[in-house]
Amino acid sequence: EHPNGWHRDTAARLLYERQDRSAVPLLEKLLRDSTSPLARMHALYALDGLDALTQTHLLNSMNDRDALVREHAVRLVGDSLRRFHTRKAESTDLKAILNPVLWKKLLEMASDMSVRVRYQLAFTLGESDDASGIKALAEIIRRDADDRWMRAAVLNSSKDGLGEMFERLAGDARFRSSPGGQEFLRQLAGVIGTKNDPTDIRAVLNVLATSADSNFLFPSARGLGDGLHNAGTSLLKVDPEGKLKSLFARAQTTAGDRKVPEKTRIEAVQLLALTSFDEGGEILSSLLGPGQSEAIQLAAVAALAKFSD
Repeated sequence: EHPNGWHRDTAARLLYERQDRSAVPLLEKLLRDSTSPLARMHALYALDGLDALTQTHLLNSMNDRDALVREHAVRLVGDSLRRFHTRKAESTDLKAILNPVLWKKLLEMASDMSVRVRYQLAFTLGESDDASGIKALAEIIRRDADDRWMRAAVLNSSKDGLGEMFERLAGDARFRSSPGGQEFLRQLAGVIGTKNDPTDIRAVLNVLATSADSNFLFPSARGLGDGLHNAGTSLLKVDPEGKLKSLFARAQTTAGDRKVPEKTRIEAVQLLALTSFDEGGEILSSLLGPGQSEAIQLAAVAALAKFSD
C-alpha cells in the first residue's frame, strides 16, 4: 500500500521470490479491505505469483469500484488463470475453464464504463471461440469503432464466426454509417478474405449483394478482395454465381458521377481495380481527363496500374 511505486514493486518481488504461502491470507485481506486501488491490483498479481489466485478473487475484483483493478482482473482471467488451470484440464478454451458465473460477468463487462477495461476485455475474449464471446466483441466494437486500437484488439481476438460478426455489424445502420464502423467492416472483410473460409466468404458476399449502402459496400468489397489476393485467389473466383456483378456495375456508375462525393467516387475506383481491364478499363481511363480532380485522377492511375494491360 506504500505511496511510492518502488516500495510496492519491491514488496511484490520479495513476496514472489520467497514463495511463502503464509502471505496468502494477508494478501486476501489486502485485496478485500485496502482503500488503495494500486494495492488491490498488486494483491491480485501477488496471489497469482503464489499460485493462490482463485476465480472468486477474480470475480470480486471484476466488480471492484476502481477501473484499474477491474482491468487487471480481466487480464488475469485470460492469462494466468488459463495457464494454471489448463495444467489439470484438457480444454484450452476460456469458457470451458471458467465457472459460469465468472464467464457471465466477463461478457457483461463489454458495457463497462472504462475504455481500458473494454480494451483489455477484447484481448481476453480472444482466448475463447464461444459464440457468446463473439457477440461481446461485436458489442465492444459497436461502442468503440472510432478507436483504431480497439479495432485492432477486436480483430486480433476474432477467430471463428467472422462472417456472422460481419452480418451482424453490417446490419446495424448506425454502425455502418460511421467512419469507424466502415473502416472496421473493411478490415474485417480483409481478414475474412485472407482466412479464405468458404462459409464466412459466403456470408460477406450475401451482405454485399443485397445492401444498397455504397458508403460501406465499396470499401468492404475492396477489403475482401485484398484479403483474397493475400490468400492467392480473387473476388471473381469466389463468386462464380456473379453475386457482385451489380455491385461492380454500381461502382462504374458511381466512379464517373461528378455529383457523388469524391470520397465515395474514389472508393468506387479502388473497387474497380479488383475487376479486369476489359470490365473497368474504359471508365477508369475516362477519369484521367483534365476535368477530373487530382485525387480522382491519382486513384484512376493506381487502379489502372493493377492491370497488366
